[in-house]
Amino acid sequence: MRFLRAAAAAAISGSLIFTGGAPARAADGGPTIVDSGLPSGLVGAKPVITATVSDDLAVVRLELRSSRVRLAEATGANLTTVTLRPDLTALSGPMVELELLAYDAGGNSTRATSSVFVDAEFPAATLSPAQGASMRGIATITLSGVSADTVLATLEQRDPRLVLSQATSAPWTLTWNTVGSDDFPQVRLVDQAGNVTIYQPVWHADNELPVIGALSWKRSGGPTAPSGRAGGQGRFEVAVKDETVKPKVEFWVDGKLVSTDGAWNTGGANRTATVEVKARDNAGNTASRKFSVVLDNAGPSTGITAPGTNALIRGSRISSTVKATDPSGIAKAQLSGAGADTVAPYTSSVAAGKDGKRTLTWTVTDRVGNSTVVRRTVIVDNTRAKLTVTAAPKNKAKVKGTVKITAAASDKNGVAKVQLLVNGKVVATDAKAAYKFSLNTKKYGKKIKVQLRAYDRAGNVTTTTTRTWYRK
Repeated sequence: MRFLRAAAAAAISGSLIFTGGAPARAADGGPTIVDSGLPSGLVGAKPVITATVSDDLAVVRLELRSSRVRLAEATGANLTTVTLRPDLTALSGPMVELELLAYDAGGNSTRATSSVFVDAEFPAATLSPAQGASMRGIATITLSGVSADTVLATLEQRDPRLVLSQATSAPWTLTWNTVGSDDFPQVRLVDQAGNVTIYQPVWHADNELPVIGALSWKRSGGPTAPSGRAGGQGRFEVAVKDETVKPKVEFWVDGKLVSTDGAWNTGGANRTATVEVKARDNAGNTASRKFSVVLDNAGPSTGITAPGTNALIRGSRISSTVKATDPSGIAKAQLSGAGADTVAPYTSSVAAGKDGKRTLTWTVTDRVGNSTVVRRTVIVDNTRAKLTVTAAPKNKAKVKGTVKITAAASDKNGVAKVQLLVNGKVVATDAKAAYKFSLNTKKYGKKIKVQLRAYDRAGNVTTTTTRTWYRK
């Protein structure tokens, strides 16, 4: 269509009648149109027409028409030079006649006409880079699919308007010196009819390098490691600042690319590695920063200090203590069945449960997330020993001199001792079976109360019924 219009315009350019070149005046003394400003030949859809008029009285109104359709109008007390901006896109054509009418204060009018070929199609192109792109240095902008009748393409600063680069033919390329330039330049296309298309693609001038902040390590399902340390399966985390969108980041370990999103498995060996973070923004600005990182894949050095192995435990709860050291620091120590302890000495307790063997399990985790598990077997014993008096005067017996007392005691985990109590006080202790005691009754009063008390190895206590003797 554009080629046909251009050919038609060339064919008629020699035969168009234009009356605006010389002054026009009505025979009855109407206004003088000094210069109609009407174009001839090929004209764009939205031309700018500047007319100059005069009159003995005053020119009070100008009208631009085509086939009785009013396209533009201006009024005033004494018009002389007037600019009209008609929209010709609605006219049926492409060949149309434009008519300029000038009216004076007395109602007299003068007309000027011009036949034109209207090109209502605006120039178009596809811009590269795309919308929202960032560019650095001397950037190249490429226009493809440019309309055939385009005669000028310019890259412009918007406010104030300033032409930065231009092209008048293929290849349609524009250059942009982004250094010190404002963001968001625009591209203006002009075709041979004067139609203008403006593209505002929101391009950014970016000559600043990304700023790489501190590096940290987050263990998968675990803690954030202390600065300068990493271990196990996890993710590097780093703050990268840039004036546009978030840059692309790469993580290199000892010269090898290991991740583009931070995820990595540090492996099994402990060592010190050089981690380099590389960042590249959309404009192509690149920055890098190196970090020395200790790769810690070993759990803490750990040992249970209490209770001892196969220790006998009496009571409703078992208290336990563990000691631990680690170069990365201890994050927590947790006894299975209890809450975590984060402050040394690491102590916790659990319910003792039924008599018998019980395994205590400690899990100690360092600040990188490595864990060590240690176990300790103990024996819960809340059953008292069996204690019987095998030989001794009966209750309410009359005694004199030295009295012999023997007892039998047994316990599945062993008897620690048997004690003889007289009037509530311990007067003798025997730690060997069979348990024998001699009591000199002369040391006591007329009434003597006697008991035996047995302790098993767990500390459980068994006491016999009190016997009361009377000294003769």
